Amino acid sequence: MWGASLGHFCHNYAYYFVLSWLPLFLVKAHGFGVPAMAEIGAGIYAVHAVSAVVTGWVSDRWIVAGATPNRVQKTLLVTAMAGIAQTMMACAAAGPTLSIALLAAAAMFFGMTIPNIYAIAQTLGGHRAAGQWMGIQNLIGNLAGVLAPLITGFVVDRTDHYYWAFVIAALVALAGSLAFGVVIRRIEPVAWSEISLAPATALK
Repeated sequence: MWGASLGHFCHNYAYYFVLSWLPLFLVKAHGFGVPAMAEIGAGIYAVHAVSAVVTGWVSDRWIVAGATPNRVQKTLLVTAMAGIAQTMMACAAAGPTLSIALLAAAAMFFGMTIPNIYAIAQTLGGHRAAGQWMGIQNLIGNLAGVLAPLITGFVVDRTDHYYWAFVIAALVALAGSLAFGVVIRRIEPVAWSEISLAPATALK
């Protein structure tokens, strides 16, 4: 659970960084007008949405073809988080045109993570613990929505540049790759005991 929660947090840190700061980054750092910024931002978010749908379909087909959930979900999650880290790092020093291409690539990787982040809770938690598992994982993961905009604002204010903000997002994403790939040893159903999840009153 802690590995999945850490990975979820690391994914969300980079995601909320892009979500909250993309408009200002395009306008302030690269001089795009507001109409162009809106079109570019819409295109990047559209890539994310399409990628999530395609990845969900690919994941299911891969498992139906005989692959284990461990292989499918770990492969896609580790690949996606590593891709986010690489694109964020490259974007730190890229020019306007290359930045747009890298952000679109990052959106594709963001989409790759979404189906499997939530599938982890269902696979590991199973019918006895999936709800509790997802509640804790989502709570920890979405703390990034509080921290990423604040940290980015502080960094940009102090440095007057987005370079280190992208570097931080890249390093956090890399930590997420390790969380999904190493901290979680195997993604497979857990045999929960009935007593371990029973209400306290039922044990008296």
